[in-house]
Amino acid sequence: GGGLKDVQEKARKPYIFRRGLKFNIPFDGRAPSYDDTGTAAQKNIPVMWEFDFWQEFLDTLARNRYNVLTLWTTHPYPGLVKLEKYPDVGYDDVCVIKETIDTKSDRHFNNLDIYDASKFKVVKKISLDEKIAFWTRVFNLAEARGIEIHIFHWNIYTFGAKGRHGIDDMPDNEKTIAYMRYCIGEFLKTYPQVDGIGVTAGEHVNNQRVKNVGGIEQWLWRTYGRGVMDAKRANPKRKLRFIFRQHQANLGKITAAFKDFDGPFNTGHKYARARLYSTTTSPYLDFEYRKLLEEHKVPCWLNLRNDDLFIYRWGDADYVREFLQNVPRDLMRYEAGFYMGPDGFVFGREFVSKDPELSGELELRKHWYRFMLWGRLGYDLTLNRDYFEKRLAHHFPHANADLLYDTWAAASQIVPLVNRFFFRVNDFQFSPEACNFNQGFLPVDQFFEHPPLRGSGILSVQEY
Repeated sequence: GGGLKDVQEKARKPYIFRRGLKFNIPFDGRAPSYDDTGTAAQKNIPVMWEFDFWQEFLDTLARNRYNVLTLWTTHPYPGLVKLEKYPDVGYDDVCVIKETIDTKSDRHFNNLDIYDASKFKVVKKISLDEKIAFWTRVFNLAEARGIEIHIFHWNIYTFGAKGRHGIDDMPDNEKTIAYMRYCIGEFLKTYPQVDGIGVTAGEHVNNQRVKNVGGIEQWLWRTYGRGVMDAKRANPKRKLRFIFRQHQANLGKITAAFKDFDGPFNTGHKYARARLYSTTTSPYLDFEYRKLLEEHKVPCWLNLRNDDLFIYRWGDADYVREFLQNVPRDLMRYEAGFYMGPDGFVFGREFVSKDPELSGELELRKHWYRFMLWGRLGYDLTLNRDYFEKRLAHHFPHANADLLYDTWAAASQIVPLVNRFFFRVNDFQFSPEACNFNQGFLPVDQFFEHPPLRGSGILSVQEY
């Protein structure tokens, strides 16, 4: 059009109210996310401490109409917050682990002694006070861009406190419960820009001993739930959201445990399992969670897990539009939304390019078309082919935008088709763009062992 002179104010109601990314954040070798055994996590630890990265990242999110950033971690608090009740729990600097980390490493880092300096290499000298100032600046920038920050956790991890003050990672240890509650309360008081806390019940819990405190749901209420309430008491006007994932928990027990929570209370579901790029009509929420959601009337976030595409530049606007048309907005109740992203990979700076001009580019820039499609269409589902062709023409001025739109879409339909034919629900079981799984390259006979996506109408090899 006519540039800035043609820009006019307009009131809009977004199609999906909250549109976010799931970002597994590798704060430090001593504060891993759930699975930092991939190269992406290890390469991106120093990147997380570059303000220029966050400036470009958050600006790009806002430009693409994302208004939520969920940061997924295990237990970073000794390196992010002053824990005055636990004076010897805490550390300066940013470190990486000296030993080689790869997919065969223990992703829980169970035997990590974070105070053993011989195990770590400092990649950034920075005091705890300077760290707090850094993240205050990052979170302020997010707030200025209209982007909510939610911190998600897996449980139970106590990196930096384990073995001190009687703290361990056992769920029936009252000292651990008190410590975890304190961490959450102090974190939220330190960073008033943070809008919510999310929790995952399972992954790393002693299932026998958690029974001693009435189950994992009660443990999470006594730690994270009460920690959030402590922060709210310190600032009664503050609105803090709590998101309790469905994963390895029971919604009835969740709502019972959190009956006294004061604030927006949501749940979350892995809507397409680990296969965002498989089908536009995922059936899993209907048979896994719908009945409980309708019974308890808790707004549900859709966890759009992309464990299919990391390197390949995907772009099919019609797929994204159809997928978003089919999401169950009644169960989201307009208050919740979606957060999209993978496990085991960090969308920080890319690290595989042989071209020096592209090396270190933001993954959000590298995959600009894909991220734009989900953000823009999540905000405005009426955007049509003409809009995206103009964006392609602007990005590739020497290309035929009409032909590029069709070609890119056709190429992008291959991964969903392969996924529907050979459907594995979890992330490590199949990576279609590389035709591999956690044991290596996937041989042809493996494709005969598992059925297609249920409801896809595809005949399995065995049935044939």
